[in-house]
Amino acid sequence: MTIIKGINCVGFLTWYSLITGAHTIRRRITTDEDRTRESLLAEVYALRQRVADLEAARMTAAQHLEGRLYDLLEHVPVGIHLYALHPDGNLVFAGANRVADRILGVDNMQFVGKPIEEAFPALGETEVPDRYRQVAAQGISWNTDQLLYGDEKNAMTFQVYAFQTGLDSMAAMFVDVTAHVRAEQALRENLAQLTALIEGLQQGVLFEDEAHRVLYSNQAFCDLFDFPSPDAIAGVDCASGIDMFKSVFKDPDGFVQGILACLAAQKAVRNEILILADGRVWERDYVPVTVGAEHHGHLWMYRDVTGKTRAQEALRLNTERMETLLRLNQMREASLEAIMDFALEAAVRLTRSEIGYLSFTNEDETVLTMQAWSKTVMEECALTNRPQVCPLETTGLWGEAVRQRRPIIINDYAAPNPWKKGYPAGHIALRRHVNVPIFSGEHIVIVIGVANKPHDYDDTDVRQLTLLMEGVWQLIAWRRTEAALRVSLEKYRVLFESFPLGITITDDYGYILEVNRASERLLGLPVSRHSERTIDGPEWRVIRLDGSPMPGDEFASVRALRENRPVENVKMGVVKENDEVTWINVTAAPIPLEGYGVAVAYGDITAQIQSENALRQERDLSQALAEAAAVLSRSLDPDEVLDRLLEQVGRVIPGDAVNVMLIDEQQCAHIVRSRGYERFGMQAYIATAVFDLREAANLRQMAETGEPLVIPNIDLYPGWIYTPESAWLQSYVGAPIIVRDTVVGFLNIDSVTLGFFTPAHAPTLRMFTYHAAIALENARLYHQLQQELATRKQAEAALRESEAYFRALFDQASDAIFIQALDDTIIDANARACVLLGYTREALLQLTIPDLQAPERRGVFGQVIRNELAQYGGQPFETIDIRQDGVRVPVEVTTSPLSVGERDLVLSIVRDITERKGMEERLRRQERLAAIGQLAAGIAHDFRNLLTTIILYAQLGLRNPAVPSALVSNLQVVIGEARKATDLVQQILDFSSRSLIERQSLDLAAFVEDVFAILRRTIPENIHIALEVGSGKFIIEADPGRVQQVLTNLALNARDAMPAGGTLRISLERLHLRPGSPPPLPEMAGVVENLQSGLAHPAWIRLSIADTGIGMTDTVHAHLFEPFFTTKDVGKGTGLGLAQVYGIVRLHEGYVGAETVIGKGTTFHIYLPASTMEIEEGVEEPVGVPLGRGETILLVEDNDHLRAAGQSILDELGYCVLTASNGCEALAIFRAAPDIALVITDLIMPEMGGETLLHELKRLAPTCKIMAITGYTMQVGVRTLKDAGFLDVVHKPFDADTLAQVIHRALTEE
Repeated sequence: MTIIKGINCVGFLTWYSLITGAHTIRRRITTDEDRTRESLLAEVYALRQRVADLEAARMTAAQHLEGRLYDLLEHVPVGIHLYALHPDGNLVFAGANRVADRILGVDNMQFVGKPIEEAFPALGETEVPDRYRQVAAQGISWNTDQLLYGDEKNAMTFQVYAFQTGLDSMAAMFVDVTAHVRAEQALRENLAQLTALIEGLQQGVLFEDEAHRVLYSNQAFCDLFDFPSPDAIAGVDCASGIDMFKSVFKDPDGFVQGILACLAAQKAVRNEILILADGRVWERDYVPVTVGAEHHGHLWMYRDVTGKTRAQEALRLNTERMETLLRLNQMREASLEAIMDFALEAAVRLTRSEIGYLSFTNEDETVLTMQAWSKTVMEECALTNRPQVCPLETTGLWGEAVRQRRPIIINDYAAPNPWKKGYPAGHIALRRHVNVPIFSGEHIVIVIGVANKPHDYDDTDVRQLTLLMEGVWQLIAWRRTEAALRVSLEKYRVLFESFPLGITITDDYGYILEVNRASERLLGLPVSRHSERTIDGPEWRVIRLDGSPMPGDEFASVRALRENRPVENVKMGVVKENDEVTWINVTAAPIPLEGYGVAVAYGDITAQIQSENALRQERDLSQALAEAAAVLSRSLDPDEVLDRLLEQVGRVIPGDAVNVMLIDEQQCAHIVRSRGYERFGMQAYIATAVFDLREAANLRQMAETGEPLVIPNIDLYPGWIYTPESAWLQSYVGAPIIVRDTVVGFLNIDSVTLGFFTPAHAPTLRMFTYHAAIALENARLYHQLQQELATRKQAEAALRESEAYFRALFDQASDAIFIQALDDTIIDANARACVLLGYTREALLQLTIPDLQAPERRGVFGQVIRNELAQYGGQPFETIDIRQDGVRVPVEVTTSPLSVGERDLVLSIVRDITERKGMEERLRRQERLAAIGQLAAGIAHDFRNLLTTIILYAQLGLRNPAVPSALVSNLQVVIGEARKATDLVQQILDFSSRSLIERQSLDLAAFVEDVFAILRRTIPENIHIALEVGSGKFIIEADPGRVQQVLTNLALNARDAMPAGGTLRISLERLHLRPGSPPPLPEMAGVVENLQSGLAHPAWIRLSIADTGIGMTDTVHAHLFEPFFTTKDVGKGTGLGLAQVYGIVRLHEGYVGAETVIGKGTTFHIYLPASTMEIEEGVEEPVGVPLGRGETILLVEDNDHLRAAGQSILDELGYCVLTASNGCEALAIFRAAPDIALVITDLIMPEMGGETLLHELKRLAPTCKIMAITGYTMQVGVRTLKDAGFLDVVHKPFDADTLAQVIHRALTEE
C-alpha cells in the first residue's frame, strides 16, 4: 500500500499502541507490588509476548486502515494540505491529495519539506500561516468562507477548514468557490448598477400599483417633492396623497386633473409641461405598466427642466440683445436722446422688467445725471418734479452700484436694507430692483437700473444689461470722438473756406492738391476737377489785360515754383468753361514743407465791369419776361412746365444754377427740378435734400413775407445753412411761388460770383414767378384730374383682379372650404368640397350644413360650431360627413367668424382625415401585436423545454424493442403532436416578430417556382396558378424556411377564398423608390423620407399573390393581420396564418399590405429590400444517424427532466455522459475530468450561463469543443455565437436524430 504523500499511518498506530502498553504495565506493577519477583518477571515475559502479538495485529489493521484512508483522501471532492509544526516554529508542508493538485493546477509534492511561506508565497502576506500554527500547536480548529489566493489577474477564492491531526500537525481542507463568489459578486454588481441607474437618473421616478399605493420611488422624486426618503412614502395612497403636494404647482387643480386624465386614458404621455408656483418648470411622463392585457400599475417620471427652459430663454435674450445692438449700430446718426430711449426700452424688455432708468456719471463719479426714463415710468410715476442731477451722496439704493462699484441685486425690496433711503410719494412701488455700473476702463460712465421683474433677478440679467450697455457706450464714445474730430476739421475748413481770397495749394511738381470755396467761385471749376490739373496745364484759358493769351511761364504760381521765391500782384483774366471771364490779382509763394510746392492766393477784380453789364441786362429784361410767360403757358404737363421754367429763367435772370422747390404737408421743401448743379458735383445732394422751413432761414423769410429774397453775399446773411456741397455758392436770389395766396414753393437761383445778385433782380424774379405759379397751378389741376380718372380705372381693375385671385385660391385650396350663414345655410363652397362630398357646387348650395352630417351628429353640429367660435376661437374638432353616395368620411373642421359688409358669416375649413384615422388604427393594431408578441416570447423557452423532453422520451420509447406495438403508434402520435406544437410556437413567435431567422442570399424567382411546384399538390385542379416574373434579378437576404411559410400561408388562404375555383396569380417586380415619390404602402412613408439622407435603400422587390375569390369586407380587412382573428369555422383555422405572415415579413425589414374587392378577390403585396449579393451553389449529401464510440460528453442543462432525457438519449447513441445543472457545476466537473470530448450546454441557466461557461472552459482548455442548445429567441444570431467559440447551436425542441447529427459534426470537425 502506497504511503499517502507524507503521512506514515503505520508509524502513527505503532506509536499509539506502545504508549498504551506502557501505561498498562506501569499500572499493574503499582497494583501487585507484593508479588514475588519471579512471578512478576513471568508476567512481564507474558506481557511482552502479548505486545508482540498485538504489534502484528496492529500492523495488519494499520495497513488496512491506511488503504481506506488513501481511498477516502483521493476521492473526497475537496483539496487537502498537510503540515507539521517544527520546534523552530516553521510550519512545513507535509503532503496533499490529488484533488488539491487538480484544484490548484500544480503538483503539490514539489513543496514537501518546505515552509508554508516558501511553498505558497501568496499566503505569506495573509493571516493563514499564523492561524495554521495555532491549529497545529493548540488543537483548535479554524475556518474561513472566502480566502483569496493568487494575483489580481488570476485570483481564486477558497472555502477553508483547518484542524489538528496530531501533536504539532494539522490538515487544511479547501474547496474552490471562485465561480460561486464571482456569480454572487456579479449579481450584487448588477443589482447595484440597476439601483444606481434608477437612483442616478436626473428625474424623479414613482411607481404605484393599480390600488394607487406607492411601490417604489427614488431619492430624486423625494427631493423634488420635499419628502425625506423613499421609505417615507412607501405604501402611501397616491390618490389621497395628491393633496400633499399639489400646492407647489401654479395650477393645482390642473395638476390633479392631468393625473386623473392619464389614469383614465391609460396611455403613455410624454414631456407634459408643469409650471410650479415658484416659477420652476417640470416635465412629466406617464407610462401605464401592462403585462399582456392586464394593468399592473402606473409609472410616473418628473424632471426639472427649469435650467433647459432658462437656457433657451437666455439664448433668446442673447439673440434679442444682438439684434438690439445691431439696431443701435444702425442709429449712429440718431440723436443721443433717441439712442438712450431705445437702449433703455431694450434693457427693460430683455430683463422682462416693468420700469427702468439710465444715468451718466461725471468725471469723478460724484454726480449722477438722469439721462432717460422708461415709458412706463413716464406714464405711471406721479412725481411732478423728477430730479435730473443727483449728487451721489444723496442717493439711496440706486447709488450703491457706484459706491460699491459692482452690480446690486435686490429681490425683496420691501425687506429692511441699510442702503435704502426711501423714495418720495408718487414714486412707482418697487418689488425687485437691479442696477449695474458700466465701466470705460476704470471709470464708471453709465448706471443702468431696472425693476419689478415678475421673478427674481440673477446674474443673467446683470450680464444682459452689461453687454447691452457696453455696446451703447461704445456707440456714444464713437459719436463723441467723431464729433470732436468733426469740430477740429470744421475749424480748419471754416477758416480755409471762409477766407475771402481764392487759395490753391500744390505739390512740388505743380499738381493742385487743394482749393477753397472762393477758388471754385473765382475760377469756376469744382474741387474734383482742380485736382486733375497742374498750375501750368493747357486746360487753363488765361488772358492778359489786353485780352491776348497769357503763356504758362508768366503765371505767378509757375514762376514762384520755378524760381523758389514769392511772386506778387500778377493780374490775369481766367476764361471759365462757360466763356465767362473772371479777373483776378494773383500772389504766389513757396511752401517750406516736404512734398509741397507753392501757395497761391488770388482776389476778384471784376467788380468794375459789373456796372457795365447791368445796363445791358435791364434792356433785355422786359423782352425776356414776355417771352418766358408765353412759353410757360403752352403746356399743361407739370413736368414739362417745370423743365420750361428752368429753361426760361436763365433768360430773365442769369445764374450758375437754378432749382424749383415745392412744399409738402410737413412744411418741408423738396427740390423737384434743378439745372446747373452738375458742374458742382451736387446731383446726389440735390436728389435727397430736404429743407425744413423752420430751420432754413431764407425759405422761412420768403414763406412768411411772400416776397423775393436777394442775398448778394451769403456769408453776411444770418441763419444761412452752410453745407460742404454748396461751398461754391457766393450769391443767391429766390422768390416764393404763390397760388391762391398760399406759398407752395420757391424758385432759387445761385451764383458762384460774390455780389452777383442785387436788389434790382427782386422785381424781375417776382414777375417771373407770378407767371410760373399760374402755369404750375394749371398743370397741377390738369394732372390731378388725369390721376383721378386713372386711379378710378385702376381701382376697378384691381377689384376684378383681386376677386379672381381670391376665387382661384378658394377653389385651389387642398382642403374643403364652406362659407355658411349663422342659420347653417351654405353660401359658397370650393372645388375641393365638391370632390370630397361628391356633389356639384350648385347641389351643395341647395343644402344646409346639417344635411351633410352623419345622422348622429346633426343635432349637435351647429351648437358645436357656436361653442368653438365662442370658447376656443376656432379650434379644430372632428365629425363625420356623408358623401352623396352614402360613404361616411371622417373630417376635421376648423371654423372662424367671417364678416362681409354688415353680414356675419362662418368660414369652415374641412380636412379629410380618413388616412390619418387609418394610420391610427394600424398603430393600435401594431401595439396589440407587440403585446401578444412579448407574452409569446416569454413562454416560448419553457414550452420548448417541455416539448424537447416529450420528444426525447418518446423517441427513447420507440428505440426500446420491448415496447408493445400499440404503444409504439401512441408514441409516434405524441411525437407528431409535439412537432405540431413546435410549429404553433414558431407561428406565435413569427407573428410577434421575435423568432430567430438565419438569412442567406435567395433567388426569390426560382424559390417561388419551387415552392408553388410543391403547393400544386394541395391546391385543387379547378384553381389555375399563374406565375409572372418581371425583368432583372430578384435576390433578397432571407430565411428560406420563413419565406416558404409566407408563401404557403398566403397560397392556402387564397385556396380557401376560391371554393368554386379561380386563378391564383403570383407576380414578381423590381421597384426603385425615389425621394418625394408616393410610398407604395402608407407604412413605407418613412422609407421614402429617408431616401434623401441615404438612410433607406431605394431598391425593393414586390411579391404579389392575387386570387379571384370572394374578397373581404372592410371589417375583416381592418383586422386582417391580428392574431387569432379568423373567419373560418371552428377547428378549421387558428387565426395565426396571416399574423405569422406579417411577423415574418417585418423580421425581414419588409412590409405587407392587402387590396380587396367584394366578389372580385384579394391581392397581397409584399415589399422586401433587394440584395446585391450573389448566390453560392451547394449540394447537401444525405447522411444517416451516426452513433458514438464511447466519447465522454458533458451535458449542462438546468431543466431536470430535459437533462435526464438528454442523458438517456446520449447513452442510447453510444456516448459516456456526465451531467451538470449549471455552469459552475459543469466547470468543476470539467476540471476533474479533463478527457471530456464535447460539452453541450444550455445558454440561459442560473448561477452561470452558457456563454460565460464557454469563456471559462476556453480559458482552461482552449481546444475544447462546445456546442449550445437553447429554447430562447436569441438577441444575437447563430453566426455571432459561432464566432464566439460555439461549434454549433441547436434550437429546442430537437429530436434524437438531429442531436446525433450535430454531435457527430462537432466531434469530427477539426
